[in-house]
Amino acid sequence: KIYGFDFNDDGGYDAIPTIYLPDINNELKEFPAFGRDDMIKQMIGFKARFTNYKNYALAPISKILSAEEIKKSLQLQAVNFSSSFIKNNGNGNFEITALPVAAQLSAVFAMIADDVDGDGNLDIIINGNDYSTEISTGRYDAFNGLILKGDGKGNFIALQPGQTGYYVPGDGKSIVYLKSATGQSLLIAAQNQGPLKFFENSTAKKMISVQPTDVSLNYFFTNGTHRKEELYYGNSFYSQSGRFVSAISAVKSVTITDAAGNKRSINF
Repeated sequence: KIYGFDFNDDGGYDAIPTIYLPDINNELKEFPAFGRDDMIKQMIGFKARFTNYKNYALAPISKILSAEEIKKSLQLQAVNFSSSFIKNNGNGNFEITALPVAAQLSAVFAMIADDVDGDGNLDIIINGNDYSTEISTGRYDAFNGLILKGDGKGNFIALQPGQTGYYVPGDGKSIVYLKSATGQSLLIAAQNQGPLKFFENSTAKKMISVQPTDVSLNYFFTNGTHRKEELYYGNSFYSQSGRFVSAISAVKSVTITDAAGNKRSINF
């Protein structure tokens, strides 16, 4: 939760984020996320309220702020911190499901949805970690790169780097697909102040160039199913893949639609 108000009456807007932690009785209580020193730097008046660290550490937000201050505050609350899959069921109805535990171990920045293993279902390639946190918080560095295998119904299974060969252990940020000199797709993962990581998928795929005004395409598979995908400029955190798509051997044809509604088909 976060509380916003001019708590020290200096004409500026102060914001106090909170988190739920167990108190000395092991009961979940709402405490300020920042320590006493950080709170005093923001609002010097709090030094007189809490003259020692112990009293501050034991005080929930209901003791940090007065009832009047809480009442006057703008209060915003977040209840879901999971990296999640959101399914659009139509008619304004969305269903949110947390991704597997392996996707929750660190901060997620870049993601690409692609059929990695050629089974006709979209998988998720993730690049993450965050070294830019405050010293008192510590790095979010538990990711080594992650691929989630999808079943086409919104369910995913985490695959470890040893299973996939996809390994990005640093401060992972962006991720893109680019064409190699031989016409194959290269997955490139960037690490802040670290080396670029290059990966090549051994699954046989056909490369299809798309035009600047193309907005979507439909894959039609040999088993009679089809899948629609939209084409974007900017497809993840500071990322822009090349203007091409790929099709596995089970794709019979692809229909591409541009911004004016014109369609063209490619048959294999």
